[in-house]
Amino acid sequence: MPVLKNSIITSKVEPDLKNDFMIIAENRPRPTSQISRDLIRVYVENNRILNELTAETIAKAVSPRALALMLSSIIFISSGSASTSSKFRPSKLIKS
Repeated sequence: MPVLKNSIITSKVEPDLKNDFMIIAENRPRPTSQISRDLIRVYVENNRILNELTAETIAKAVSPRALALMLSSIIFISSGSASTSSKFRPSKLIKS
């Protein structure tokens, strides 16, 4: 069963940017809404990934419990290899 797409994102952009997007999209086999969804998916996927410095900064700013909750829904990359957050141990970053 396909996922129902009923949430709407409205965004303001410069007229030139919109015109350029529409011109480029005209020559593609996908509708502009699908291109926008694809771009949003790429953005979300790219920003779910933490690097070690970001994780250390977050660890300093939030409680250990809050950090664990945040990391439970993202991917952590360390030394060039990706692992799920369940393998990542936030306690290593948190100094008691």
